[in-house]
Amino acid sequence: MFPQVKLIFQPAHSDSQTREKLLNGTLDIAFILDVPKPGHMIHLEPLVKEQMVLVCSSSHKLQFMDELLPHHLEKETLLLTETGCSYRTLLEEAFQHQGVYPANKMEFVSIEAIKQCVIAGLGLSLLPAMSVEKELRSGQLVALPWLGLKNDIYTQLAWHKDKWMTPPLQAFITLTRELFQDMRQEAAVQA
Repeated sequence: MFPQVKLIFQPAHSDSQTREKLLNGTLDIAFILDVPKPGHMIHLEPLVKEQMVLVCSSSHKLQFMDELLPHHLEKETLLLTETGCSYRTLLEEAFQHQGVYPANKMEFVSIEAIKQCVIAGLGLSLLPAMSVEKELRSGQLVALPWLGLKNDIYTQLAWHKDKWMTPPLQAFITLTRELFQDMRQEAAVQA
């Protein structure tokens, strides 16, 4: 439909960094995984609610607990994404709210590296369920009954409110909405 348009996908390691790039025009559009936060200059459109799971290795002792709260993890090693990542922030806020300050933390830039370290038994991590589906099905990872998060996280489409919406950009947004609508309908049928 738009053969001369070139898409460039860039990873961003924090939502604040992405929002800054949208505001200064470095990015035209972004996918943000975060809680819905109204912004006066950025349009956010929730596409799909994401499930977050606290995962451990299949040999970890916590897999047998009926429910986990922040104080249960105080002495555990947490394998975290970079500072500024929305779900890391929610995890840390859950600990702070309960007055729990885990002593052992390791920070990574790659979800794949985190998954491999969890599988190896080096610690626990809170990750989007979509990123660990295969490992959960194969039994390499175990989802723990984590009761610490209170906010829902969504994959959201974001752009500057004053952005001139070119026809290719409008077509991309429309296609994205349709694809996520199809995914939601497929998930509802499977449920």
